[in-house]
Amino acid sequence: MFKFSSFKNKYRNRYYYIRSFYEIYIRYIFINFIKIIISPFAILFIPFLIIIKKKGYLFITDIMSGVGHIIPEFDYFYLNQNKNGKSKYIFINNGNSNYKFLEKIYVFDKIYSGNLFLLLVTAINFFNKSKIKCSQTLPDHNMPLNFFSKYYKKNFYFKYYDNYFKLREQNKSFFYIKKNYFEINNKFLNYQKIACIHFRENISHSIPTISNPSNYLKTLEYLLNKNYYIIFVGRERMPIEFKNFSILNYAESNEVSLLNDFKIFYASNISIICGSGISYIPDTLEKKYLYINSWHISRPGGYGNQSIVLPSLINKIDENKILSFKEQMILENSGNHLSSHYLNKNKYQLVYPTDINILNATKELINLDENTKFNSLQIKFINDYKNYGFLKNSKARISASFLDQYSKLFD
Repeated sequence: MFKFSSFKNKYRNRYYYIRSFYEIYIRYIFINFIKIIISPFAILFIPFLIIIKKKGYLFITDIMSGVGHIIPEFDYFYLNQNKNGKSKYIFINNGNSNYKFLEKIYVFDKIYSGNLFLLLVTAINFFNKSKIKCSQTLPDHNMPLNFFSKYYKKNFYFKYYDNYFKLREQNKSFFYIKKNYFEINNKFLNYQKIACIHFRENISHSIPTISNPSNYLKTLEYLLNKNYYIIFVGRERMPIEFKNFSILNYAESNEVSLLNDFKIFYASNISIICGSGISYIPDTLEKKYLYINSWHISRPGGYGNQSIVLPSLINKIDENKILSFKEQMILENSGNHLSSHYLNKNKYQLVYPTDINILNATKELINLDENTKFNSLQIKFINDYKNYGFLKNSKARISASFLDQYSKLFD
């Protein structure tokens, strides 16, 4: 008898690639179909929007629920509020539990999370002046074919990451300001030293093939010998290779929630994040984290004033050649919003950090403090490539040992 779960597990890498690649197209077509249906009726919203505007309200419609979106996007909204004077805000969402978390820690003027969420958001999106821009990735225009047009290049949304990081440079994040909230009933504060470990078993934009969990093992052993209490975080299954170690498997427990995620990271001393937006939790709490395995070398995992980046490299298969840093950044940032994320595996192969790379970078992270200066190669990396991705305003640093090993990849 056919079981989908067995099929998915057997062909996991291929399944997630197909799902990730085609799902966004299907969703895009569906959303634009809704736009076409609603467009003749959007005019009916004009009297309603005039009343709302007179009452001083703006809509929040573009904060997405995924952890890599909801945290920086809400934080961008919070830090950007002063530009809108005395505006009041109506938060429209689909009722996802992550939105409920925001509603607990921040008082919105009004909230709508009913069944008409999608229709309401689609109608409002025809009137940009009625809403506040929060998302760093969603377009802020309504071209019917916006994702496929040359207008929507990668640098279109880099400006919003740059704007967000500039605000972070001048202000503490909302979640840092609210950090006392994460002390309440936080049992993890009872441990002396905590290391959070994250691993991706499904592919993503930044990690298009599953990395090797065995590359973590030397680091896990090192951390345990240094008396760290290790917690496996995220929402994915803990690798079998990790189960030989004394690790709390929070990710597969019935306690997982965005609130508990914040409590764990707040109590942590260090974290290792595998190419995931969960990095924005330690990032906004100003906790130390190592961001590994992503081939998006010009896009660190956040503002990064307490982070070290250990990226994957790209091997060009037909030449058996590792791309230079510049070549990799050009490849990474080519194309339009949809297609540029996906690495052509017939032409390129990811080269993940080795077990020694991860161990050395972890040691750097443990020793990192506010007085740790960038070394000459780290300064060179920022100066040479500051115009790629959103490196310009990020404070993240590439692993010193990694740059020393691959210094020939500088152009």
